[in-house]
Amino acid sequence: MSFMKVLIPETTLLWTTKGFCFGKDVTYGTEIFVINSNNELKPHPVIDDLEEPETYTVGSLIFENQVSTILPNYKIKIIENFVAIDTVKENDSLDLTDVGILNEFIKFQNEHGAEHYESSPISAVVAKYLSCCSLSSKEDTVQFEKYDEESASKFNVQIQRDLQELCGVTTRRTALKWRKNFHKEEKYKIFYESKKLYDIRNQIDFLDDKISKIIYSNGYGIFSMFLKGLFQNLFPGYGIFSIRKDSTGDFAVLSLPWDHKIRKLLQNTLLIENKFKLSISKNVKQRNLNEVRLNYTGLDKFSQKILAIKFNSQKCYEIDIPLGTKMIMDNLIVKPYEITDSEKEELERKYEDVVEMDFEKIRRQITSKQTSIAVTNFITVNQVDRSENHYKIHIVGKFDRKGTVTDSSTRFGNTIKVTGILYDDTGEIRIQLWGDIAEKIQKEDILELNHAYSKNGILYNKQGGTEIIHQM
Repeated sequence: MSFMKVLIPETTLLWTTKGFCFGKDVTYGTEIFVINSNNELKPHPVIDDLEEPETYTVGSLIFENQVSTILPNYKIKIIENFVAIDTVKENDSLDLTDVGILNEFIKFQNEHGAEHYESSPISAVVAKYLSCCSLSSKEDTVQFEKYDEESASKFNVQIQRDLQELCGVTTRRTALKWRKNFHKEEKYKIFYESKKLYDIRNQIDFLDDKISKIIYSNGYGIFSMFLKGLFQNLFPGYGIFSIRKDSTGDFAVLSLPWDHKIRKLLQNTLLIENKFKLSISKNVKQRNLNEVRLNYTGLDKFSQKILAIKFNSQKCYEIDIPLGTKMIMDNLIVKPYEITDSEKEELERKYEDVVEMDFEKIRRQITSKQTSIAVTNFITVNQVDRSENHYKIHIVGKFDRKGTVTDSSTRFGNTIKVTGILYDDTGEIRIQLWGDIAEKIQKEDILELNHAYSKNGILYNKQGGTEIIHQM
């Protein structure tokens, strides 16, 4: 059998016989699913140790319910044809996955579930508890929270019964938490001392895009239990969950940058679960591409439009696959090719106009020129996402996607406004600018705002604040 060497981006999610892996997870013996000439899903074992990765330009297609990262040289399947990545554009529609191939993958996972459980370092039950605990200040101890004594008592008994394999020890403590209305609220903490559970939980940090492959690469059933625990318990202790309001009521939002591996794991694998979905949309209910709205229903449509296309540099790993086969990359059917040295050089410089700006340097340059003691320190876009204080924001970023300047009437009088996107090295946020700045601002301008504020996921300049367009 002849083989070809193909490049896999570091954050591209692949299907394997044991569930999933990213490019960085591939090792000798990993069995990756490929699609042969008969359109059958077949496992292919990696038989060589991987060399150190090289950095190339990759393209990410962002859909309402999925992100797919692929090399621009490869082709993706649209209906019955394969088209080059660099020929697709925003608002093009394509299927997120092939339902027939997806069903083959699910069937394989179900048939081999028992052997996966036997070889996995953790059980599905342990995975469920990992999803709803946080790290305690005490070494080798995780903690759980309950809000009434009866639930805490039952949970204390249940965890000792369910986690006998870990031989851990539980303790309980009641804590008081003051609410904003100065009402005391009791909170019950259950501590579980187990070095194994603690060590694995310590490898999970959604804010820093860290998750242990033990959870997703040892049988889909184990990862499925972890997923269910996350969504049913609303991501306790992970710092990415928040509640928003609109005219229809409350809704849940998760802060998940579009290029993070954890976004891929959660959003892309929900196509298989089909009980929840994480949706992005371009309207006032959503902040930006780095947030997704949590819905307690499965996916209602597999054919979706591309909302955005992003190019960035990423480490890519080279592996051997059978000549002429296709792969599943972030749920899309992809026809990869063996890339020549000249093509690799082209990938290193192809999108030089998309190279990230050094925003940290920009912040330092602006700060060095400021003399007013009233100016606060800069915060980044992702800090706006996480901050509980949504006023007196001092931020700098690049302006993009300028809308139409329109007239508006406010309590301060008649004015003009415009919408757009402000982005930096940590993410992007919808922005609405009022006043003369609405006409002055242009695409790719470096904009500094001081005393801005955010509301319902949108950043605003404030009456009495400052807006400066910098020439860098």
